[in-house]
Amino acid sequence: MQKGMANNNKTKTLIEDAYRRIKGMIFEQRLVPGQKLVYQDLVNLLNMSQTPIINALNRLEQEGFVASETFRGFYVKPIDLDEVWENFGVREALEVYAVKQVDYEFHLQIAAMAKNSVLKYLLKRNLEHIYLRARLDDYDPRRMASSTKEHGELVERMKRKDTIGSIEVIQNHIQTARDHVIRCLSDQESDEKEYGYI
Repeated sequence: MQKGMANNNKTKTLIEDAYRRIKGMIFEQRLVPGQKLVYQDLVNLLNMSQTPIINALNRLEQEGFVASETFRGFYVKPIDLDEVWENFGVREALEVYAVKQVDYEFHLQIAAMAKNSVLKYLLKRNLEHIYLRARLDDYDPRRMASSTKEHGELVERMKRKDTIGSIEVIQNHIQTARDHVIRCLSDQESDEKEYGYI
């Protein structure tokens, strides 16, 4: 009986490890949106059998990070412009709600400080879908500098317990980030059409 439980735990650990490592490769852009995921390549890369890899891919598919098609198999799921709009809309609603709940830091810290595990989970998933599935090769580094400044402004307003001002800052911050991501994806789509990739 205990041997069966030990094997079951080992299998779960292998699946979790495969899931975490494949998701990490997507995050690091070693696997890019649209790329086909070949089982044998993943077996060799992760040094494990196909079974935990297939289970990990099924979990990643349920979470929307990969997709599968008959005769094509699994591939990293690209994000489209409609989904960017939807994800940023959800992010804005979640973070505005979090700002209303508590008066300190931002993004996941806001959710963590609100002591709302559902909010934190949803915001984390939302951010992952935007930044893991979008190829942001053209992301302007100046946006990072202005983003950092906006974070500082948000923290200052929250320290002063300026909830209305905090909400205005977070909404502007999220809308600016959304517009920048959409601009990057639109530019990529235009380039792909121009060079015949689409």
